[in-house]
Amino acid sequence: MAYVYKRAEKWYIGFRDNRGRPRRQACGAKNKTEAKRLADELGLNHERQRIGLDPLPTRSGRRTTRYGAAPRTG
Repeated sequence: MAYVYKRAEKWYIGFRDNRGRPRRQACGAKNKTEAKRLADELGLNHERQRIGLDPLPTRSGRRTTRYGAAPRTG
């Protein structure tokens, strides 16, 4: 279930991502209806990915180590 809230003249949306973790982010919506529509859309997309109806997003080909630096080759 997605939700919206307003803080300091800015709309924020909340939803669960494709791993089931709660996510919150600011959006560029002008009103509550627009923010709710965006939150519902993002929440539905992540729900479909979580249950396997849509493919998960692919990662970039660059892998990082535990400390964030890409391993050197060659």
